[in-house]
Amino acid sequence: MGTNCSAQTPSAVEPVEFNPFCEEAISDPIAYQRWMRQAGEVLVYRGHKHPLYALTRHADIRALWQDPTSATANYGQMPEFTQEPGLRNDPPEHTIFRNLVNPYFSIAAVKRMTGVYETTANRLIDKMTADRSEADFCADFCAQYPISVAAGTLGVDASRYDDFHSWASEISNGNSTFDMARVEAAKSQIFDYFRTLLAVRRQRLADATDNEREDLLAHLVLAVHPEGRPFHDDELLQLLLLLLIGATDTTAGLLGGCMTRLLQEPDLLQAARNQPELGEIALEESLRFDPPVMATWRTTAKPLTIAGVDIPAGVKIAGYYACANRDPAIFDDPDTFRLDRPLSTIKRHMAFGFGIHHCLGSHLARLDARVALQVVLNRLPKLRLNGKPQFRVLPFLRGAVSLPVRWD
Repeated sequence: MGTNCSAQTPSAVEPVEFNPFCEEAISDPIAYQRWMRQAGEVLVYRGHKHPLYALTRHADIRALWQDPTSATANYGQMPEFTQEPGLRNDPPEHTIFRNLVNPYFSIAAVKRMTGVYETTANRLIDKMTADRSEADFCADFCAQYPISVAAGTLGVDASRYDDFHSWASEISNGNSTFDMARVEAAKSQIFDYFRTLLAVRRQRLADATDNEREDLLAHLVLAVHPEGRPFHDDELLQLLLLLLIGATDTTAGLLGGCMTRLLQEPDLLQAARNQPELGEIALEESLRFDPPVMATWRTTAKPLTIAGVDIPAGVKIAGYYACANRDPAIFDDPDTFRLDRPLSTIKRHMAFGFGIHHCLGSHLARLDARVALQVVLNRLPKLRLNGKPQFRVLPFLRGAVSLPVRWD
């Protein structure tokens, strides 16, 4: 790698220097992360305002992430130190909010939404193919599909889906570039909308003019905090924000990444079309190969020694999922996108994280992406590339942002 991005290992106990923000790491993250894996199990970047450590091995990340007494999420899951409420916090606060919404993200709950996923996917394909034979699949399908599903589930009016997609993108991009003013501006717009929505729903339920009490929004309004009180709006707004951003980013990145790899390998695309059961394998392999979130961060709660490297307490440490997902100790031929891996093996990937902060919406992302993929394969049998795919150029996020396609 370039001399501005890496350095030689000075001794067995000193971590290798890396730079997660250098041009090579952002423009070609797959190559850079291959170098990271080969360079060492623990790396460090000292060019930030505080040291940033990184883990590259599947076993090391898994072990640390399942022990919040060693690495805490209380100070944010990005390189900056922040105070994170609700689900992004550690127990006991995390447990309260996880229990609050778990029933709506169980396997059984998301399966009941299969009809909604199918209807949404077909509507978007109808719109995309109405009067043309080419499109940008990311812009016209991947970006629209998850926001329609997630925002619809949360009670957002369909006329505002584009607004929510824009706000979600602003938050993701702002977090990755440390532009907190950009993040806060988008959050403010989302909070204003949901604050009004919660007030209207609360009033309708109080007036007994709303007989629908089984949906998620009604559940949140009527829920009782363990302290014996209703949940405050500020608590619910943070939760709704997390549910919205998590659902849209993950699914859009998953669909875009999977379709990119399949379209680049026509034989694999045809196999997935002929054998519907390969759709699930293709999506899991895409999560392994191109995880939408390449790394998340914790703060060390005590001094640690990992792979002989001493890591002090109170510093930021990243689990690089993109490295762990290509760890040769776990995956054979890790740098090849394949559909012949056993599903049980592929699902050892860490695209959804691990431990208590394992992605709450993983069942939803998997099922709605599988439904969408099958609709696309069935509806567009002649789908093919019509240009070069473009990927995100952000430090910790991955996913196709432009996928030119055409069909007959």
